[in-house]
Amino acid sequence: MARERSGTVTPVNAFLKRFLSKSKAMDQVTLALAQRRWVEVVGHGMREYSYPEGYNSGKLTVNVSSSVWLQELVLNNAAIKKKLNGLGIDVYDVFYKIGKCIPLHTKATIEDEEESDSPLSSREKKKLEDFKKNRLGTLKSESLKKRFLAIRTLQMKKHPLK
Repeated sequence: MARERSGTVTPVNAFLKRFLSKSKAMDQVTLALAQRRWVEVVGHGMREYSYPEGYNSGKLTVNVSSSVWLQELVLNNAAIKKKLNGLGIDVYDVFYKIGKCIPLHTKATIEDEEESDSPLSSREKKKLEDFKKNRLGTLKSESLKKRFLAIRTLQMKKHPLK
């Protein structure tokens, strides 16, 4: 339990959820979860033609390969939202748009990306260590630390420091 300034006791998970929602890191974690579980939501056939691309405060954006598949997803929107919420992915709205879909057989997981051969520069490694020490140092959950570190590593690989 963590103590708030008002003197009332707040569960750590509620405090952590509030902290993460303010930092927008929770949106990235939720998007990663939606991407991993997408095949469970829409099935293998539909997964080849659609892929979650963004998440912002309860709104999931999904890229769809064509207007035909977009219409199919729109018609099944209520069931898709129900399945997502059933998997613990808080979604109140799903926005579908024509865009690039990553084929299921080529999609790398966060762990695969962590071990990819594109190395970080020494400056990026120092930034990552600072992030680990200053931002993640207070977290007790090692799995949560690992998840946030993996997300930050991916961000740095996609947008290298100049």
